[in-house]
Amino acid sequence: MPVLEGKKAKSRGFFVVNQIAHQSSKRKFIAISINGVKTKLQLDTASDITVISKQTWNNLGKPAINNPTIEAVNASGQPLKLIGEFQCEMQISGKTYQGRCFVTTTPNLNLLGIEWIEMFGLWSVPIDSICNQVQVKSDQQILEFRAKHADIFKDSLEHCKKMTVRLFLKSNSKPIFCPKRPVPFNTISLVDAELTRLQSLGIIDPVDFSEWAAPIVAVRKPNGKVRICADYSTGLNEALEANHFLLPTPEEIFAQLNSSTVFSIIDLSDAYLQLEGDEESKKLLTINTHRGLFRFNRLAPGVKSAPGAFQRLVDGMIADIPGVRSLIDAVIVFEKDMKSHTASLNQLFQ
Repeated sequence: MPVLEGKKAKSRGFFVVNQIAHQSSKRKFIAISINGVKTKLQLDTASDITVISKQTWNNLGKPAINNPTIEAVNASGQPLKLIGEFQCEMQISGKTYQGRCFVTTTPNLNLLGIEWIEMFGLWSVPIDSICNQVQVKSDQQILEFRAKHADIFKDSLEHCKKMTVRLFLKSNSKPIFCPKRPVPFNTISLVDAELTRLQSLGIIDPVDFSEWAAPIVAVRKPNGKVRICADYSTGLNEALEANHFLLPTPEEIFAQLNSSTVFSIIDLSDAYLQLEGDEESKKLLTINTHRGLFRFNRLAPGVKSAPGAFQRLVDGMIADIPGVRSLIDAVIVFEKDMKSHTASLNQLFQ
């Protein structure tokens, strides 16, 4: 989440705030109780005021708020929207004080500012004694999980056979066939190698004719190889009906992580390419290359309805597993203790 830094401009009577980004590894969070509800705020010695997001305010039970007594603007002079302030009882490390807290509409903005830092006398307290520290599992623990569930950690493309994906065209949509795009001479061999790889895996098949075709974009990866992406913005995406399955918001996921202490992140490799399209949908996913036409047999990245279709599948598979949420191809496992966390991980992998 962003960090707000500010200096009080006494002559104008408002706070100037500057939104900047820090590396997440350098952020410090403090476990704090507000009106008896446990939460976490990011320690920010450059922010004069303590600010919480509307979502955090909701989690506190929506305590009554008054109109804000100050104005807040960012470094460029744009206002930071404060919807109100309230007096509350705060507790840190056994100490309890009364103070004010501001509520903002900016998502994920939860800062412990100078007002509270001074109130609790935190200036002379070692940071690590009040802030939560993150410990990473040892390599041995990770290796044990990988060995126990070796089949899903294989370095190969898997194939989900639980469902096929169907793409729906809007009524009266007309096929759009786009010509191939030229490939830079020094990239041709890399594109050829990737097309051959995708064909050998059964992801694409050559075809002689198609009413639909999209050009490709070759993106160079850090390892020197290329990733072939279809540019479906050239026509297909506009002709497709949207998949209205809602993706979870970060705020929804963050709210569920509250009070958890053990976390794991699982990335689903080549996510969309694990799902097969139905026969009619495959015809829509044709790409036009310097080697001719190829049809995607799997759900290709770049298709407008792909995120919703993939999210629906994953949500259905993890629905009954406690402490597990997903955002497309990223799955987070969270629990209050290692025993429960290990049980959830094993259930997810199974």
